[in-house]
Amino acid sequence: MLARWFNFFILVFFLLLASCGKGKINIKLYSLNSKTAKSTASSLMGSWNGFGGAANDVVFRNNYVYLAKDLRGLEIYNASDSSSIFLVGRYDTAGVALGVSLSSDWNYAYVADGTNGLVVVDITTQTNPILYSP
Repeated sequence: MLARWFNFFILVFFLLLASCGKGKINIKLYSLNSKTAKSTASSLMGSWNGFGGAANDVVFRNNYVYLAKDLRGLEIYNASDSSSIFLVGRYDTAGVALGVSLSSDWNYAYVADGTNGLVVVDITTQTNPILYSP
């Protein structure tokens, strides 16, 4: 079974690719060096394999990777060290996490949670994400 690329982000000088195949999630982070408008050179900074389960969406922001992990909800990984990425926080939603987006101040994650609707998670502390309560 071939891996299916399900999301990518270009962040100034970085490219994050995430794929899902054979029940595992694979993430690759590239450094981009655009010397001319005609060509872009890239180098692999880190590659992390084996995040169990299915993921439907990924966001990379401020050295953290946020995954919408299907039945596991929202998972947050620290990617500040390009040689290692590790789980720092998780919020288990009641439904199936299909998508994730972050607020402009990076304090909230908006999780599209299937029939459960939109779930807003306070991620002010990545190690302890909690349901937002106004």
